[in-house]
Amino acid sequence: MQKIIIRRDTVMGIRSQSAIDYVLLRAEMKDKIKALPPGQVFVLRNIIKTPSALLGRYLYEDVDNNVIENVAYRGKVGGVNQYIKL
Repeated sequence: MQKIIIRRDTVMGIRSQSAIDYVLLRAEMKDKIKALPPGQVFVLRNIIKTPSALLGRYLYEDVDNNVIENVAYRGKVGGVNQYIKL
């Protein structure tokens, strides 16, 4: 996991602990996905224990915009977005 240094008082102009938490969770999510073996099918709950809906949206958008490389969206299974590591 890459080391991230963040000032505790400001993240992207937003002064809140929750903004810092999202930055850290998003970085953790990306690192864990990069570590998955090719062919691994996963949902966000496999990566982050109790993800928020906003983190799910970030994952969907990052995969759609190819910010997270070598991952494809597979669709919804039981109402949950499913992905595969390529």
